[in-house]
Amino acid sequence: MKKMMMAAMVVCLLATSAKAGQLRLAGYFDVIREQRTITLDGFSQLSTKWSAWGFVDFYTNPGNQKQAADNADVQTFCGKGTLSFVLWQIDQNNSVKLTGELIDSSWASSQFRPGIQWMFADDQGWVNFKILPVTFELVTPEEEIPQVGVLGSAWNLNVTDKLFWEGFWEMSFSYEQQDQHFPFIAETQLGYRLFEKVNVLVEYRYNNFVEDDHGLGLGAEIVF
Repeated sequence: MKKMMMAAMVVCLLATSAKAGQLRLAGYFDVIREQRTITLDGFSQLSTKWSAWGFVDFYTNPGNQKQAADNADVQTFCGKGTLSFVLWQIDQNNSVKLTGELIDSSWASSQFRPGIQWMFADDQGWVNFKILPVTFELVTPEEEIPQVGVLGSAWNLNVTDKLFWEGFWEMSFSYEQQDQHFPFIAETQLGYRLFEKVNVLVEYRYNNFVEDDHGLGLGAEIVF
């Protein structure tokens, strides 16, 4: 519970402590997994060079996620915090950034992943691609974990004045892996701006870190 509260507070502070910030609170029901999710995410432009982004997902009825405390109202959570620095501003729309990701969850150890990211942004939205070549375990795991890196991308694009499309994908690769299995996770979401600060959402989720797992979430979000 302490880790969940701390992660939520960090996201709130990132979004509200700078002039160019945004905080979103969303709720989903996955009709395939029969899983409820509450998501808190925030972005903040800390300066002309520095930016921060993070999210926390709280799950109930976690489905095939590793089981957490049986007596907890929120049984499972995961979160990520990212800090980026503009290394090269190629032009008005393109930049290359140094980035670092801190990942934590109730079913895995805390991890830190440094890397590099390319970002394109204009009036219609943004898209990025990243490579995080190494993973550092912040707490010594009980058993040896192979060294892994991550490739990924994320996007947020305006389709019309009301309709927007956002999502991400990540693929892990191991330097020691022999079976050529590349764990992959992806989420893609269509949103409709129902009111100025209220959106309705449809989200498809795929995760094959353990086994092929599909989800279809219906929900709504409030933008602060």
